[in-house]
Amino acid sequence: MTRRPFSLESQERRLGIILVLPIVVLMAGFIAYPFAYNFWLAFNSKHLLSPSMNFIGLRNFSVLVGKSEFWLSLKNQIIWASATVSLQLVLGIGTALLLNMEFRGRSLARTLILIPYVTSPVVVALVWKWMLNDVNGIINYSLMITGIIKSPITWLGLERWAMPTIILIAAWEWFPFVTICVLARLQTIPQQIYEAARVDGSSSWQSFLHITLPQLSSVLFITILLRGIWMFNKFDIIWLLTGGGPVRATQTLPILSYFQIFHSFKIGLGAATNTFMFLFMTGVAIIYFKVYKVSEEV
Repeated sequence: MTRRPFSLESQERRLGIILVLPIVVLMAGFIAYPFAYNFWLAFNSKHLLSPSMNFIGLRNFSVLVGKSEFWLSLKNQIIWASATVSLQLVLGIGTALLLNMEFRGRSLARTLILIPYVTSPVVVALVWKWMLNDVNGIINYSLMITGIIKSPITWLGLERWAMPTIILIAAWEWFPFVTICVLARLQTIPQQIYEAARVDGSSSWQSFLHITLPQLSSVLFITILLRGIWMFNKFDIIWLLTGGGPVRATQTLPILSYFQIFHSFKIGLGAATNTFMFLFMTGVAIIYFKVYKVSEEV
């Protein structure tokens, strides 16, 4: 019997599988396996310094939800994520609207706006900690010489100010991402729509509400989703600025998990915290998609 030659479509399919296979293997090794192993650890009792591991079912989760520090960390994380994403949206949309206008030096301004986003979080934390220093920081000095405050404030060392401070720093660092996404969409909106609105007597605010925002809805949907996931899981900038303090005022679930694993050596409990974070974010994402779908239908 003579074998039928492979069709061009079959050859292209095989070539596609061969080209995609390396990245699939890498993702399985660096993402899927750690995720599955963490999920398995959440149902086991495992000490960091001991090779033994005992299956205990849901006991880690019951211990977790019975601790007040877990609920405090969850509350801090919700406040942190929602506030930082909201501020990033406000700053990002406002900046994108400004950068979409014609003015001298616009190209330079578009370049400079990326500086916070491309700067290492370590550098950002060090610079801000120096500027917020209660002894020789430029922020306290500026507020004192203008008469806004009478004495230096320990911005990162007081429970009252620590969370608002790191929220503002995080919003400053990551709002350029929103700016980039929104600006890219603004440049594709036909100007004829705005011209027609002006002819009909619409103000700038009315044009923004009824033309710009609806045109940005799809971009903002993805941007909010991505920023929400990233900020909910953020560890580095909080750890570098406050380490979760003072008195757990800025301790979020990623930091709680770090303490559970590397300070208390309870890997199973830390894995349970991570698993809860994943399940919580999955639930929020499902609700978010459903709300967006309903709003689209309306």
